[in-house]
Amino acid sequence: MMQPPASYRCFWPIFILIVPLLCAGCGSASEERPLGEVTAGTEIAEISYLGSTLWTGVNDIDLAEGYAFCAYYNGLVVLSLADPSAPRLVSLLRLPGSALDLTVSEGIAYVADGHAGLQVVDLSDPAAPRRIGAYASAGYVTSVWVEGDFAYLIDRDRGLIVLDVSEPTSPIRVGEYTDLECPAAVAVREGIAYVASCGLSLLDVADPSDPREIGGLRLPVRVNRLLVRERLAYLATDVGIKVVNLADESQPIVSGSYNTPEPVLGLHVAGTHLYLANGKAGVTVLSLANPLSPGFAGNYPTASAANQITGDPEVSPYLYVADEVTRIDVLSVEEPAHPREVGRHDIPSVVQDVAVLGNHAFVANFTDGLQVIDIEDPNDPRPVTRIDTEGEAVEVAIEGTTLYLADGSNGLLIFDLSDPLDPSPAGHFATHDPVERIAVSAGVAYVTGLDHLFLLDVTHPESPSILSDYRNEDGAFLSLLVSGDLLFLADEGGELLVLDVSNPAYPRRVGGIDTGGLVAGIARAGNDLYLADFTKGLRIFDVTEPKTPTPVAEVEIPGAWDVALHHGFAYVIDRDRGLSVIRVADPLHPEQVASFVTPAHGLGLTIENGLVLLADYASLFLVSAK
Repeated sequence: MMQPPASYRCFWPIFILIVPLLCAGCGSASEERPLGEVTAGTEIAEISYLGSTLWTGVNDIDLAEGYAFCAYYNGLVVLSLADPSAPRLVSLLRLPGSALDLTVSEGIAYVADGHAGLQVVDLSDPAAPRRIGAYASAGYVTSVWVEGDFAYLIDRDRGLIVLDVSEPTSPIRVGEYTDLECPAAVAVREGIAYVASCGLSLLDVADPSDPREIGGLRLPVRVNRLLVRERLAYLATDVGIKVVNLADESQPIVSGSYNTPEPVLGLHVAGTHLYLANGKAGVTVLSLANPLSPGFAGNYPTASAANQITGDPEVSPYLYVADEVTRIDVLSVEEPAHPREVGRHDIPSVVQDVAVLGNHAFVANFTDGLQVIDIEDPNDPRPVTRIDTEGEAVEVAIEGTTLYLADGSNGLLIFDLSDPLDPSPAGHFATHDPVERIAVSAGVAYVTGLDHLFLLDVTHPESPSILSDYRNEDGAFLSLLVSGDLLFLADEGGELLVLDVSNPAYPRRVGGIDTGGLVAGIARAGNDLYLADFTKGLRIFDVTEPKTPTPVAEVEIPGAWDVALHHGFAYVIDRDRGLSVIRVADPLHPEQVASFVTPAHGLGLTIENGLVLLADYASLFLVSAK
């Protein structure tokens, strides 16, 4: 099973699968924070999950009994295939980890749930799936295969784990094999476990309590998935596929290959053709007329990035493609070399950012535009309105009852929220570079596009006008914060710039510092500036003298991406682990007091009346801190 995409908070170029770490325009923007000192709040001992919505990120699909069972980052999604060309949502079940892979066997779903190990779900009523068992692995579970009474797990930190699941409510570990390098996926056939890793490992599991390696080969590329057919194994790698001859299981050899421009993330064989989920290249079709030497036969372009493909003629005549954050495509292969779309199941795009007004959250939902979510009941957040935009919605800010949306290539959009259920267009500002970051204060909008900052008069939203602009010679802006008469800007070179914007028509630089990091989020309280630094964590600077910000303290949080302050605590969302809560009542001695692992990749957050809303790439996630 592939690992979650290593994408970062940027939209240009398109976000799926592989995005350079230092891409221009990554980061987050913050609205103005109160200038009062951070005051001590109630001690936080626990962060509680409340609800989530806008689920996206389809990692795997298994077909059984007229249904498609889908592993989304947030959990299990069940789709009815009563009409195979029109999958219909039946139910959702949130799981505690990151659902990456699943196998359905005899009415039970076994889900590889990342840090939460294995989850076992009863599917006897597809409209109401129930979690009935679990196995907590010490590492991160990415793949699962069930054969008879045994489940075979890949824990990327430990290797192969064999569980007895004869009683699904109580999986019991009976064996393991740990001498594997970068294990990713597993398939089992006739007493042999085939493990995709930095190559291929063959393990004898005839005795599940004592897996033994009987053969293998090493490759210079990562293997994401594998498919075993007769005496051949097809390995999906980052550069194409490898065909491995298994005639001598003690000495498997590469007998053929086919290179692709994008990583291969899924495989499926139907008849004499091999179908590849080929990332941004869509679905690539290879002929297996010569199984040892697959040749190109056709292609189907997907909307974003294909990361899994499956089919089962006993369930449906079609193939189903997980187009990760856009939709599930339903393809006819009556002409095997020329897949044809016959239907689809749409899913939301990436959840990039969120802002709150009253009982409504407003979500920048990338290619799905602006989403309005009713959060009056945080346990049951509900989408109520969606506004399509022509660009890529990546950031949102609210001042009063006016909403400002950074819509990428479509510039800045302005909406009137007098009726929050029906935001009405109020203005538009187009720029040459895509708009990526915004902050608004006192009728002035601060808008960045790559290395260009615009200061706009938005007192009349229907006709925003340029007050001034500012070019950065050191590269693209990643984040910004307007606070009083000061504007703090962080760029991709690690520089933190401080501008005096007391007269927005004439911004002037008054200070700054080379942080030596990658600052993606900024917040301020009093004379303390809080930086979410992707490379170093939460960093606190004294800005009593803005000309020379002075380091105060740091808390290591790998991948820190955004920060918000509330009642003496700093809330930091990061790219891989989720939410960290740091007590900062004494900025000289910050202390982490709580954390919460989220399903996907943190992009932004906001706090309103004790409710923490997280833009987590694959959903809008609501938690409370107690």
